[in-house]
Amino acid sequence: MQQKTIWKAFLLIGILSFSNLLGTTSCKKEVDKIKTVDYIYKNSSGKDLELLVFNSNKSQIKSYSILNGEQVTSNTTIDEAFEVFHYEDNVNMIGDSVSIMFSDNRCIGYSKSVPGKIFDVKKYDNYSEDLIAQSSFSLIYSITVDAYNSSVVCDK
Repeated sequence: MQQKTIWKAFLLIGILSFSNLLGTTSCKKEVDKIKTVDYIYKNSSGKDLELLVFNSNKSQIKSYSILNGEQVTSNTTIDEAFEVFHYEDNVNMIGDSVSIMFSDNRCIGYSKSVPGKIFDVKKYDNYSEDLIAQSSFSLIYSITVDAYNSSVVCDK
């Protein structure tokens, strides 16, 4: 009788240990939530403009004409991370710099390598922690009179 009792105790300990082991090694990896994000660019500069997007090879990959007071959606991403001017997973279709050409031959440029401005989603008009907690939303960036005032005569 005692042999059966010991055997049952070891079996019970083994089952409990195994289930505990499974509980601690199971898929507990925390995964960022997939987000659907529309990137909208609004022209509030007082001038019509053209937004030009370049890849890391300095090749133009997209162009958007935005009349004063109008807006365009440049791209929509479905991913865990923010991907401004990210059109495809091909490096040639990922924006690395942006030039804004105003209708009176004035320009301003932004680069991914220089922090802030158009490549930093925290600088977008409606960015908030509450907004980015959602699974689907739009980020809006206004091209303002200040951007126009910071522009220079375009090199052509």
